[in-house]
Amino acid sequence: RGLAILDAPDIDSLVVRNRVLAAELICAADVWVMVTTASRYADAVPWHLLRTAKEYDAALVTVLDRVPHQVIAEVSRQYAALLTRSGLGDVPRFTIPELPESTGGGSGLLPASAVAPLRAWLAHRAQDPAARQQAVGRTASGVIESLNVRMPALASAVAAQYAASVRLTAAVDEAYGKEATRIRRRLKNGAVLSGDARTRWRGYPLYSSPEELLEALVDSLVALLQCSVSAADEQIRTHWRREPAGALFRFEGAGREAGGWGPAEDVEGRIAVAVRRWRRVLEELADEEVRQLDRSVAPAPENVAALLAAALLGGRR
Repeated sequence: RGLAILDAPDIDSLVVRNRVLAAELICAADVWVMVTTASRYADAVPWHLLRTAKEYDAALVTVLDRVPHQVIAEVSRQYAALLTRSGLGDVPRFTIPELPESTGGGSGLLPASAVAPLRAWLAHRAQDPAARQQAVGRTASGVIESLNVRMPALASAVAAQYAASVRLTAAVDEAYGKEATRIRRRLKNGAVLSGDARTRWRGYPLYSSPEELLEALVDSLVALLQCSVSAADEQIRTHWRREPAGALFRFEGAGREAGGWGPAEDVEGRIAVAVRRWRRVLEELADEEVRQLDRSVAPAPENVAALLAAALLGGRR
C-alpha cells in the first residue's frame, strides 16, 4: 500500500513517442529505479539517465538484472566502480542473477527470494512515512535546485528559438511582400488581360458576352495569383531549408491545418474561392448602382460588372 510502480518504456526506444513518455514518467516519479543488464550496464543511454538523476538529486536505486552466476562478482564490482567514478557510489544497488525463469524457456516469474532485497527497500520507502517524505522532498528539491544549472542553457535555447522564428517569419514576410508588389505592378500593366481574357476583352461587346468576359478575367486573375503564391512559397522553402529549424518543417504531404506546408490544391482552391467572391462583390455592387438609375437609360448590371472588372484589372480601350 502506498507504492505504485510504473514500468516506463525503454529510454532508448526506436519509437519517439515511447522515449517521450519514458522521460515524462521518469520526471514525475518520486523514486527512480534504473534497471539494466549485465550486457548493457556500460551503455551510454542508461548513464545519461543516471547523470540526470544525480543532477536532479533524485531518490535513485539501480538494479543489475540477469547477471550470469559465473561473472556476477566481477560484473557487480565493475558496475560499482563505474557508479563511484560518476559520484553515485552511495546509490543503493541490487543484483539479480540470471535464472531459468528469466530465460526464453522459463515462466518469466522470478522466485520471491531473487527480488526480496529490492522489494524490502521499496516497501520501506512506501510504508515508512519519514522515508516516503524524504524521497518525495529530495526529488522535488533536486528539481528546483537543478534549475540553477539548467536555466542558462534553457535561456540560451529559448533565445536561439526566438531568433530562428524571427528569421523564418521574416523570410515569409519578405517573399510574400515581393510577390504582392509584383502583382500590383502586373495588374497595373494589364497582365491579366492576356490569352483568352485578352481575346474576350477585344471582342466585347460584339463577339463576347459579359459572362464570357467575366469568366475569362476571373480565370486569368486566378492563374496570376497562383503563380505568385507558388513563387513566394518556393522562395520560402529555399530559405527555410538553410535553417536548422525550418528543415524540420514538413513541406509536402500534409495540409496546412495539419502543420504542413500544404499541397498545391489547397492554395489553388483558396485563391479560386477568393477571386470568385471578388467577382460576386462586383456583380452585387453593379446591381445596386443600376437600381438607382432611371430604368429607361440604365445599362444592364452584367455589362457594368464586366466593364468594372476589366477596368480594375488594367483594361484600356
